[in-house]
Amino acid sequence: MAYQSEIEKLERRYQENPDQWFAALADQYRKTGNMELAVSVVRAGLEKRPNYVSGHIVLGRCLLDEKKDAEAAGVFQRVLELDAENIMALKTLAEIA
Repeated sequence: MAYQSEIEKLERRYQENPDQWFAALADQYRKTGNMELAVSVVRAGLEKRPNYVSGHIVLGRCLLDEKKDAEAAGVFQRVLELDAENIMALKTLAEIA
């Protein structure tokens, strides 16, 4: 129930400003197990904001949840290109390896 109200809140914000809220909404979809929608939302957002680190992190987490480790590693490598000291990316790449 808590997830649903959070999703509804984020969906409203996303409708108002998708460029700002796509990563948060996609992550919430991921947490509820709706991977197809999560990946769709985050990829669409990254097309408009290709350098948005948080969006790439959410995409990487989605791919890990889908057991697509190699693809996720590529996404986290991209995070490091954007932010060479990103702890999340470094830790996740170490875990994948």
